[in-house]
Amino acid sequence: LDLSNWNKADSGLALSDTIAVEIQSVCDDGGSAPENVDMKDGAVCATWRNGDIWKRNREALVDRSILPLNCKPGSKEERDLLKASPQLIRIHPDDVSASIDAALDLGIPISLLQSEPCIFAYPREYICEGTLN
Repeated sequence: LDLSNWNKADSGLALSDTIAVEIQSVCDDGGSAPENVDMKDGAVCATWRNGDIWKRNREALVDRSILPLNCKPGSKEERDLLKASPQLIRIHPDDVSASIDAALDLGIPISLLQSEPCIFAYPREYICEGTLN
């Protein structure tokens, strides 16, 4: 996944991407992330920029068969998943893994998770039977 153009936002940029760009801009100017942004494990501003967070999230998705084992970076499957849930580029991998596990523990079919990956952007505690009804 090439994130080299992360700051070249155009008018079609999704809100979730826009906030990440705004946070990075503040951090680049010597500021710190807003109070409501969780910077886990002492991470510095926008650690997602170099693609490391996505690589770890991608591994979790492949390990749990959400993305196919032979899925190549930049493949149609990867692009479709990120188009549906671009937050996966920057959400902490431990949180994404916990959300994937919660969804699988509920018995949600992998095919549904593949077509609606936005559930992985929600914290584990919000993924429960009561929210699915």
